[in-house]
Amino acid sequence: MHHNRMPTFRESLKRLARSADVVAAELDQAGYSNYNFSPENSPFDLSFLSCEGLAARGDLITAAETILRLAKGPQESLSVFAEKGIENGTLQALIQLEVPQQVPLHGSMTYAELAARVQVSPELLQRFIRLAALAGFLVEDENGLVRHTAMSAVFLRDQAVADMTRFMCDVDARAATYFHDSIRLDPKGTTVSQGPAALALHPRDYENESRRTIWEVLESDPVQNARFHSSMTALLASPSHSLKHIAGAVDWSRFRTVVDVCWWVPRSSISRNCRESAQHPSHRAGPPRGCPERKGLAAPCAMGWPDHIRAP
Repeated sequence: MHHNRMPTFRESLKRLARSADVVAAELDQAGYSNYNFSPENSPFDLSFLSCEGLAARGDLITAAETILRLAKGPQESLSVFAEKGIENGTLQALIQLEVPQQVPLHGSMTYAELAARVQVSPELLQRFIRLAALAGFLVEDENGLVRHTAMSAVFLRDQAVADMTRFMCDVDARAATYFHDSIRLDPKGTTVSQGPAALALHPRDYENESRRTIWEVLESDPVQNARFHSSMTALLASPSHSLKHIAGAVDWSRFRTVVDVCWWVPRSSISRNCRESAQHPSHRAGPPRGCPERKGLAAPCAMGWPDHIRAP
């Protein structure tokens, strides 16, 4: 059997049912039996899931995505890439227009009121919001008013996540469209200034091989630099990067030395995992050492137990 083959329908359905039961049980236990992205009955995030719940959640997502691909078939699955691009562009436009911030957290607005605030025609704004609603971002209620969903309400509830999303719209989403250009300019993929992010930030400057990298741009752009570091904070709080399981799941005393592979970004979620493990009360050998920083970005440093956690 090929190890990378896609599971069959029945295999995926069994996996989905098995993992869905685990996740649903933990949602019930946390008081979210009617979880459906409505702000009234949805958690802000799923970080309350246990280790088993997080593992089941990963299996659930994988199985559901596999079932979707199999149900669509090869031809339609390819067309989905274009559809996702339209969906992403719609959400990106609404986020960059700061539409979520205009809608009250516990209330609603007419399209005319909202359009006046963001300087877009009500008819055009309605088309964008109705498309975004299919992805669970904002919703038009039965009275034709715009309300928040749990996803869009994040922009009023968590500044770090909001900044992370804005940063991804400004940098990551744009960079994704420059992969081909980057490969053509740098077939070996070794020149940072020819990478997708650099091209996205300087799209009309292809011949300039000394264009600034994303790190150099961040050093000179305090707004994006702040959003980048907020992104690290938000990632740290997300279930897939959560520290509460990592720090306590391993007997760290078994390791003589732990290498922080992300020493170059000490504010990153992976780097914080290392430091959090070092600070865990059950196995801390000493106070973590401080991390120097350079121009608002990271500098190499050793962290955690003295002489036990070090940069490579």
